[in-house]
Amino acid sequence: MRIAILSAMDTSDPRSWSGTPYHAREGLARQGAEIIDLGPMPAWPLWAMQARRRIERRIGIPQTLPGASVAYSRLCSQIAKARLARLPERPDVVLSPIGSALVANLDTDVPVAYLSDATVRLMLGYYPEFTDLSTRSIRTAERLEAAAIRRAALMIYPTRWAAESAIRHYGADPARVLVAPFGANLVEPEIDPGEGPPEDGVCRLLFVGADWERKGGEIALTVLRRLQAAGVRSEMTLVGARPPRPVDLPGAQFVGFLDKSQREHRQRLNALYRRSNFFVLPTRNECYGIVFCEAAAYGLPVITARTGGVPEVVREGISGFTRPLDDDGAGYAACIAEIWADPERYQSFRAASRAAFESRLNWTAWSRSVLTTMERLAAQPLGKTGSAGGHVPEMAAVTGHTVW
Repeated sequence: MRIAILSAMDTSDPRSWSGTPYHAREGLARQGAEIIDLGPMPAWPLWAMQARRRIERRIGIPQTLPGASVAYSRLCSQIAKARLARLPERPDVVLSPIGSALVANLDTDVPVAYLSDATVRLMLGYYPEFTDLSTRSIRTAERLEAAAIRRAALMIYPTRWAAESAIRHYGADPARVLVAPFGANLVEPEIDPGEGPPEDGVCRLLFVGADWERKGGEIALTVLRRLQAAGVRSEMTLVGARPPRPVDLPGAQFVGFLDKSQREHRQRLNALYRRSNFFVLPTRNECYGIVFCEAAAYGLPVITARTGGVPEVVREGISGFTRPLDDDGAGYAACIAEIWADPERYQSFRAASRAAFESRLNWTAWSRSVLTTMERLAAQPLGKTGSAGGHVPEMAAVTGHTVW
């Protein structure tokens, strides 16, 4: 299977999009796929749109969404078409991660698989980047998303939350939608699950998030305060974002950003996961949450917020708990204290979390599901748009039980 990856970013860089495209391509390669890069695309159009947005934000007017541009879409499609034409051998599939602008105007007879963790409709007013947008920018982003979904022969999402939106809001054919959970963006040979409750009896919590406000940093600190006030000996290590002001809280340790592309940082993060007992992330908005897969790799029960596609990653009452968005930390602390007080129950959560990683929250499982579907897809006759003319009546037989 020859897979040409079309992306605005460099998918060989584990720092791009938190490493998701990198680990996706590595997973496919480990399953025997030949990977061909059609990207990255020129960065200057996105830089110009980002600069424009900063100016719009500064002067207080509705903003432009970077990438939501028909001109940019056409430029990328022309570049991609030219690069496809120069390939010595035709690929079986073009895979485009988070590339609605790249797919929307792509003119090719190669089947196109569009990969994303959400739709534009779900993101509007949900993520900070998708708020305060101009009407024109929203309309353009919606048109590009709809065109990409119509054009793609296969749409791949990690959750039903996202897949349902593609079907309900954009008329995607359910037979062309594959739900395949993402994996942990970690080097799997280095994963070494911890040993369970420590002998000193201290409950160690881990928070990993780059955006203090969006990831619920203040709520996480409240969780620690409430546990300590309830008499639970506890500590919390916070990786990534730092609070906007100094925090005087015993047991709270701020590590700062750890770059998983650097071996020393990976080893440090690995050690933090191994020594922790719970993963706490009161995120305000989340399409999926790769960090939950990483926590599962180390067998950590997860306590997080009930938002976006998170409830499909963290199984309620099995591998962790999802709390309402209005929980100020009290419910988080109560869940942790209750589980921690029952060693047998705590161990059952650890076992369930690790089992979730081994069975479904890993890139090997994702790659096998995607590759099997792509192989069947590549055997079907497709029209020049890469979507069998947009109807695909035969696709139900192609994708079989692995799809929506």
